[in-house]
Amino acid sequence: EQSLHQLHGEERSQGVLGIGFQTFDSRHKPGPSIGKEMKSHQLIRSRDHSAHYTWGDQCDGWFMVNSPELTIIEERMPPGTAERTHYHQHAEQFFRLLSGVATFVLSEETITLEAGSGIYIPPHTIHQIRNDNAEDLVFLVISRPSTRGDRIETGG
Repeated sequence: EQSLHQLHGEERSQGVLGIGFQTFDSRHKPGPSIGKEMKSHQLIRSRDHSAHYTWGDQCDGWFMVNSPELTIIEERMPPGTAERTHYHQHAEQFFRLLSGVATFVLSEETITLEAGSGIYIPPHTIHQIRNDNAEDLVFLVISRPSTRGDRIETGG
């Protein structure tokens, strides 16, 4: 098990599963095949084969894709947990709920979303996700570019 800081540190330079970032580089031109750098089994992602970290009060995250241009993380929040209120200067995010019910606070507005729903968070939008319910909340958060070094906490 690793912390989020360890995953974003120097030891992360080869990316998830030791795959170099150049594989996910937006300048990479797709060809007719996968190429020499990556085998098809390396394209498959699951919790069992992804870098794991913990955050907050017993919350979990698994990096499905982890590159400077794009991160896709599956997260699990137990009942009664919340992240700190924050925003990102550059990253835009999309949260897709897989199970449970999420409470999002966007600036002063509170929104409740159920599994199967998603919400887009543009850069500079103050936001927080909470699990105010009795069951685990599981979701994907997709960030472009990565939020590494781009999180500004505002309280809460």
